[in-house]
Amino acid sequence: SPDGTTLLFIKNGQKIFRIPLGISEGEKTGKIFALPFLQLPRYMKVRQLWWRDNGDIILLAGGSQRSNAQSLIYHLKGNEGKNAQFRLQSYKDIKKFFPSPDGSILGTLNDTGVTLMSADNFREIKFISHPDPRAFLWMDKDNAVIAGEQYTETVNLGTGERTFITLSQIDDIGFDMRGNIAALNSGKLYRWTEDTGNWQEIAQKEETRIRSAKLESQSYRIYVNVRPSVHNSNQIMVRKINGFGNRALFSVKSQPRTALYNYEDIIRLSEYETRVFSHGSRTRRMELALVFNAIDSDEGLLDVLNTLMDYGIRATFFVGGDFIRQNPDSTKALAASKHEIGSLFYTHMDMADYHYRINKEFVIRGLGRNEDDYFRTTNAEIATLWHAPWYVVNPAILDASSSMNYLYVGRDVDPLDWVTLDTPDISQELYMPSLELIEKILNDVKPGSIVPIRIGKPGKREDYLFNQLELLINSLLWNGYDIVSVGELKEHSL
Repeated sequence: SPDGTTLLFIKNGQKIFRIPLGISEGEKTGKIFALPFLQLPRYMKVRQLWWRDNGDIILLAGGSQRSNAQSLIYHLKGNEGKNAQFRLQSYKDIKKFFPSPDGSILGTLNDTGVTLMSADNFREIKFISHPDPRAFLWMDKDNAVIAGEQYTETVNLGTGERTFITLSQIDDIGFDMRGNIAALNSGKLYRWTEDTGNWQEIAQKEETRIRSAKLESQSYRIYVNVRPSVHNSNQIMVRKINGFGNRALFSVKSQPRTALYNYEDIIRLSEYETRVFSHGSRTRRMELALVFNAIDSDEGLLDVLNTLMDYGIRATFFVGGDFIRQNPDSTKALAASKHEIGSLFYTHMDMADYHYRINKEFVIRGLGRNEDDYFRTTNAEIATLWHAPWYVVNPAILDASSSMNYLYVGRDVDPLDWVTLDTPDISQELYMPSLELIEKILNDVKPGSIVPIRIGKPGKREDYLFNQLELLINSLLWNGYDIVSVGELKEHSL
């Protein structure tokens, strides 16, 4: 609580206990009394909690039942002492609430707008329509900013006067038939006006459309790494069609290092360490990267994606050609996600096997083929990150990476989830159940670590590490780590 006298304990997001600290009422009177307790419906979890300065607790619970999103608001009055209890106040579909600067009003978001309600009795004060709002910011007690899926605006809560700020997102952008910059947003067309420095909606009677953009010629394909913190991010990239290779259309100067770093960060590195990104900084941030290798089977992928979404984690996936060809729908799902997608070569093979003749040209062609397979399947470009199957590294692999403008990603933690009960005897000695694998990972990780996890079943095991992903994430978060993508880890190491 704000005054430090009471503890709120939430178990599994569903069971809520309010526990007084110090001398309890029962110790004063010698009588037994019940602590305030709330058990949420099984399909709901705590989404948001606000403990007011007066001791009141406002709790928003949300969940989905029969594919329908539902939400509930509970209120506990702090001045009720031992008679305090959680009371259900609202059944309305509320995504999130935002207290006013003085704490007297709640701005609550739903699908069609923002409802202002009293923080004391939850009576509705005013409704402000806005399509699919995502955020609400109080500027002062009379003015607020509403950011929705389509556009962002300011609203005077007293007069209702609105001021357009900008489009929140753009479905398509380009030039109209007159050569003006135009954007499409939720079926409406907007034109950029230099006079106002903003977008202006185009009247329906005006016949205008966005010209189709050409991103491909007979020899080259143009794409932009728009996803944040990927290798070569925010650059216009040129990819050869009749050959192999990637290059930035415009050269970008590297940013100078501004952070302080210790001896471990500036020690002279071997050729391997300078050409393979196997870990981030050991000193600057308490973070690590989770990497998922999609080799052939897509078993477990959906659960992994749902778990990452629940925790708001953006990870890195490496997809191989065998996976792309065997699981085109799952490959499209990965491309549509917000995760970073790198290459795992066009086929799963041991490049250290002396039976194969592995040279620079072979690796270049394999990377190029995987680029094309991924593009034909998803209509999206794969990031210029990769590693060879089994993380094999040799001069030919590193030279090919440099020629293709790829970052070769290694690892500094081997979870051994590839070891199965039916692998050769020499590897079976390393076999561990998933819970022991998690203990091994927790013992091996350091700040900046890269931890790979295999998607699918490599062979016979009692259980599989990807099935215990939630436990692994909870353990890493408990130990103080932030979980980021490889691109972010690389960016933060510069």
